[in-house]
Formats: sequence, C-alpha cells, structure tokens
Amino acid sequence: VIPLLVTLVGGSGLGSALAGTISARGVDAGSRIDLGIVPVGALLMTVACIALALSPTDVFAASAGQWLRLTAPLCWLGILGAGAGRFAAPLEPVLQELSPPARRGAVRAATNLLVFAGMFAASLAYGALRTPIGSASTPLVSARGMFAAFGIGSLAAFAAAVWCAPRSSLRMLVAAIVRGIWRFRIRGADRLPAEGPVVMVANHLSWLDGFLLPLASPRPVRKVE
Repeated sequence: VIPLLVTLVGGSGLGSALAGTISARGVDAGSRIDLGIVPVGALLMTVACIALALSPTDVFAASAGQWLRLTAPLCWLGILGAGAGRFAAPLEPVLQELSPPARRGAVRAATNLLVFAGMFAASLAYGALRTPIGSASTPLVSARGMFAAFGIGSLAAFAAAVWCAPRSSLRMLVAAIVRGIWRFRIRGADRLPAEGPVVMVANHLSWLDGFLLPLASPRPVRKVE
C-alpha cells in the first residue's frame, strides 16, 4: 500500500508545482492564473481513473512477480495525482484574486467549509460502497468500480471547467497544438503597456499570426481585419 500512496501523493505535489510554473498569466487582463490548466487536470484524472478501472492487474496477489505488476498501477496513480494537483492548485488563488478584498476572508472560510464538507460526505459514501453486504466478504462496489465512478466524476468536472472557463480552455488547447509543432521566441514583451489601447501589427508571412500573437501577448488580443 505504501508505494501506491507515495506515488499518488508525490504525483499530486508534482502536478501542483507544474501548475504554478505553467500559469504565468491568465486570459483576463491583470490575471496571473491560467484557468486552462484546470480542465487539463480533470482530463488527466479521467484517463487515469478509467485506466485503473479497466486494469486486469490484481495488485495484492502474492507471487514472485508482484512488484512487476505494480508498475502499471503506480504509473496511473502518479498521473492521477498529477491531474489532481493541476486541477486543484489554480482554484484557490483564483478565488483570492476574484474575491473583493473586504470579503476575502469570508470567501475563503466558506470555500473551506464546502471543500471539507464534500470530503466528509465522499468519505461516508466511500465507506458505505466498500462495506461487505451481509455475511459476504465482497464489498458492494469493487475497487475498479470505485475508480470508474471517480472517472465519471472527473469527466463531469472536466465539462464544468470548460463551461466555466471556455476562453482559457481553448487557449490551452491551441497553445498545446502550436507549441507541440512550432517553437517561437518572444522578445520585447515588457515594452507592451499593461493598460490602454495597443495596436499589434503582424507581417502576415503565414496564417499562424492569428494563433501566435494571442499566445505571445501578455494581454487579451482581439483580431481585426
């Protein structure tokens, strides 16, 4: 059990650190939090949970090759933790960023109340679903069934994240495609004023300027033709 827990917790810490590193700025003016990271984390959780639900591996069966069988579950648990970190890390700072200063403490208190109430309710539901029925030793829902349920919940969280932050989600998708194919450097970004009207003119050597300019600009860009 210990290697599984360490991998899950370590993946969560790594995902949180990566979220902080990637989130240099947000879509909205003055925001330094990229909410496009949140649906990516939810998608990673969904894939990892479904993979664990469909895994044929019996992790705790005693045999000589037990550690070899742990390889795939450890990988998917690491991905699950990384997705959870990327999903959760941007949410608390964005609440602080958007909350009115006079009500910031109240917002954080209410958020913590909701989060821990949800954790308590989830623990009760998990205990009930994993309790054996009658004299049978088999629980009501297997571990694979629990991962499938978590996968469905993560998919719903992915849909909700995209619905709540469509611009950030689309920007993250476009950035992943563009940066995966092309590499470009940004020079003189500090010369762009933080406020006020700015006209950015592209030399239009290719059709990529419609993608590259919004990705390179620290401010939201509206295309005019």
